[in-house]
Amino acid sequence: MKRTLMALAVGAAFVAPAALADVTISGAINMGIAYVDSDDSTGGGGGESNFQLTNNYSNVTISSVDDLGGGLKLDFAFQVVTPLTTAGTPGSNVINRNSHIGLVSESWGGIWYGTNENLYERYFYSIDPLDGAAGIGGNLQMMGTPGFGTVFDTGQLQCAPGAGCAGFYRRTDQTIWYDSPSFGGLTFGAYITTTAGKSGA
Repeated sequence: MKRTLMALAVGAAFVAPAALADVTISGAINMGIAYVDSDDSTGGGGGESNFQLTNNYSNVTISSVDDLGGGLKLDFAFQVVTPLTTAGTPGSNVINRNSHIGLVSESWGGIWYGTNENLYERYFYSIDPLDGAAGIGGNLQMMGTPGFGTVFDTGQLQCAPGAGCAGFYRRTDQTIWYDSPSFGGLTFGAYITTTAGKSGA
């Protein structure tokens, strides 16, 4: 019972300030028309062309940052995206992208819990002029894969249980991450995913 009450008290400490905070609704529209034409590498005269409207990273974000005093802030965000298509039909499934709750300090940095890309992916976005994995020729298209034919090798369909994946950038749930303040221009981060929801394999 004591542990339950303690958990409720900790939860209330986060929920109450968030409920009183000013909420911002924002997002991005990043749709575009894409045409890709590929030839059959075996020389058999095959290949395919694809013409489509791509959603890229269009999203809607509900967020708030509440000043708790003493240089400490509560940071909350809920970001969703609706695919343009789902198995060839108009999309209707809302997908959670980067959503979190965390504490940010002027002196020691910030720590968050939620869903986000791992550090490798986030850091590549910060120096990529071509929109990371969304843009053809972006950093992650070239350096987030071990080679040709392996792109976004992170989903259930590509990763058999226990077999692992070749792709080494991804977005994960149940994640805790830390970003340091700037030390004369030097920053660093740490990232760990909990075992919540982990399968037996």
